[in-house]
Amino acid sequence: MSRPPRDALGSVPRAGGTAGRAVPPNAPPARKDARARATVAVLHDDRTEPAMADLQDDLHSRTEAGELDDLPVPLTAEAFAPEPYAPVSDPDDEPLARAHAVLAAHPVADGYSGLPWALKHLPWYDLEAGESAVDTDVPRLRQGHVGALFWSLHLPEGIAGDRAVGATLEQLDLVKQVVRTHPEGLRLAHDAGETTDARNCGRTAVLLGPAGAAALGDSLGTLRALYALGLRVLTLTGATWASEAGLTRFGEEVVREMNRLGMLADLSGASAETVRRTFAVSKAPALCSRSAARALRPTRPTSPTTCWRSWARPAACAWCR
Repeated sequence: MSRPPRDALGSVPRAGGTAGRAVPPNAPPARKDARARATVAVLHDDRTEPAMADLQDDLHSRTEAGELDDLPVPLTAEAFAPEPYAPVSDPDDEPLARAHAVLAAHPVADGYSGLPWALKHLPWYDLEAGESAVDTDVPRLRQGHVGALFWSLHLPEGIAGDRAVGATLEQLDLVKQVVRTHPEGLRLAHDAGETTDARNCGRTAVLLGPAGAAALGDSLGTLRALYALGLRVLTLTGATWASEAGLTRFGEEVVREMNRLGMLADLSGASAETVRRTFAVSKAPALCSRSAARALRPTRPTSPTTCWRSWARPAACAWCR
């Protein structure tokens, strides 16, 4: 029986193809050649993403300061079906009893509590047993049906730069220690879901913020680090990039990064130009943690009355107090 002919390298040639063609021992694998060709094609493709330098001209929004034409069009009331109303109190009850029933079903959220700075100056305190040295403790929070607290991390005037960053970090650490030492009454929360969980467990949710703009130290990296530590609200005042003249380019980048992270912008005490520029740049609602109309109460941190027209748009601004 005769054997099929073989070439010099010992392979059997096949008709109609090259599958049986001998490959020299030192030849590179075909897979590597295909990968190299694909890489070259990507490098020469005109559809590659632009470099970061090409995006520098887009730092400013097309909308000029004072204009709010690029705000999203609010949804009409017909877009959402009204939820059926279920009374939570008996109309025949006494007003105080009805108030307790309503608050038990819909707890209060305090948008600005200065408790951390007050506790920092106390040598000893017990919020669960009751603390007469401050205006807030766990028994009174439960009696008033307070479901959530925004604990302010604002600093006294005159603290800026690295000192402001360090002082803010100290307050963050203090808040976490207070919550950790009062587990039966307080629970740290970072979003709406954790706030609801705290309420269902009979605790008051503690959310971190607002903090002053000086806490960033003019660094987006510090902003991201503070968010990772739990900060959820930042006030856009008290910094060179958020002043009476409005937001600088860096200030606009701060607002965009806050949108990306999910951090709320607090406009309490902000200038009219800062408010207008924030609404032109931001894609998320803003927050007023402690504001009133400046025409009625001409002191800070009240809000410019001329900005109320823009704030009247749905989902443009949330008022806490």
